[in-house]
Amino acid sequence: MCTDYGEEETALATNEELREQAIKAIKRKRDFKAHLVTHVIVNAFLAAVWYMTSPGYFWPGWAMGGWGIGVAFNVWDAYGRHAERPQRTAIASISTRTSLGRRATCTVERAG
Repeated sequence: MCTDYGEEETALATNEELREQAIKAIKRKRDFKAHLVTHVIVNAFLAAVWYMTSPGYFWPGWAMGGWGIGVAFNVWDAYGRHAERPQRTAIASISTRTSLGRRATCTVERAG
């Protein structure tokens, strides 16, 4: 007689969803860091151009401010709005638990 664990299948689906959410959270954080580095490099270049050409009115501030709004939303997306989502350690533990896949238990009934 074999017993199928339907609840475990549901748990595996939930674990797989958690794993996907954790991967997306890690990707958002990695993308934010790349966005921030790009922001700093480009704006440093603009400030250098400003300094070398006409160090009067600080026009790079407009680019820094406008782009900074985008960076702020990116921070909120990566660290604020989804902060409760699982992280890298959750991926490892979920992967370990779900690597065996669906399980069934079979018992042999003895006659007599």
